[in-house]
Parts: sequence; C-alpha cells; structure tokens
Amino acid sequence: MRQQYVENIPLPKLTKGVTKKTVDEKIYKAFGFSSIEVDFIREAIKYKQQEVLNTIK
Repeated sequence: MRQQYVENIPLPKLTKGVTKKTVDEKIYKAFGFSSIEVDFIREAIKYKQQEVLNTIK
C-alpha cells in the first residue's frame, strides 16, 4: 500500500498491557471485517513472514 493511503487509517486507542491479539481484534472490529476476511489477513501475514524469513537465510 502506498503511504498516503495508510497514513490516515484510524486505529483504536491503546492502553498499557494490551496484547498484539487484542490490538488485532480491535482493528478487525473497527473496520468491520468478516471472519473470512480476518482469516485471509492472518494467512497473508503468515505467508509474508515466512517469505521474509526465507529471504534472510
């Protein structure tokens, strides 16, 4: 994504002790993602992380 499109994405306010999972769930809810969309996002992230790890090796 281009910076201009992601700069102004509203994110939920965070407090101390908030886990990554909680943040992810709040973001999914804020954007109204369906469970299918959430699954797609999670799989895409896993794929990209694996791709990056394979590049580092």
